[in-house]
Order: sequence, then structure tokens, then C-alpha cells
Amino acid sequence: MEITVTTKTEVHISRHNYISKHENIGNAFLMHAMLILNNMVFGLIPAALGIPLFFIRPIRVYTLAYFRLMDYYLNVILSGTWLSQRSVNYHTEKQNIEPEVAMGLKEAFPRQ
Repeated sequence: MEITVTTKTEVHISRHNYISKHENIGNAFLMHAMLILNNMVFGLIPAALGIPLFFIRPIRVYTLAYFRLMDYYLNVILSGTWLSQRSVNYHTEKQNIEPEVAMGLKEAFPRQ
């Protein structure tokens, strides 16, 4: 079950990484907001059901993945990067880029 939870969580994280790397700031902000809204609001119902129904494995997976995503989003706020702590690039990215740039809120190289 641990592998399933990790895989589901990493799929969501990879979507954020792709957006931050390949989209411009305006699109990235909207796309990140939609993903967060989708994951946190619409994932709340299956995750909440998993608490009393913990003995049903598929529902328990949703609950554990939901809490890992919450932890990931908290780390995004604290670290200023969309990379997960599991990424091999996490420490170098964290040291070299301003948080606003890494989160897609500011351009790294403004257009002139």
C-alpha cells in the first residue's frame, strides 16, 4: 500500500513540476491554483471517508495520499519550490532560486 500512496502523490507533484517548468507566470499561477483546488477540495470527501472506513484499502489510500499532498503543499510554502523533498534536485533548487521565482509567481529573467 505504501508504494501505491507514494505513486499517487508523486503523480500530483509531477504535474506541479511540469507546470512550473514549462508554463509562463500567468498560466502557471492559474494552473497551480486549479490543481490545488482540485486536489484539496474534491479530494477531501474520499479522504474524510477513509478515516472511519480505514479498513477498506482503496479508501485508506486516498486518505493517506491526501495527507501527503497537504504535507507537500505546506513544504511548497515553506521552501518556495514545487520540487518535492524526494527530488534529487531539491537541495540545489532550494539554495539557488528565489521562492517567488520557483513557485511561478515571478519571472526569473524578466522580458525587456
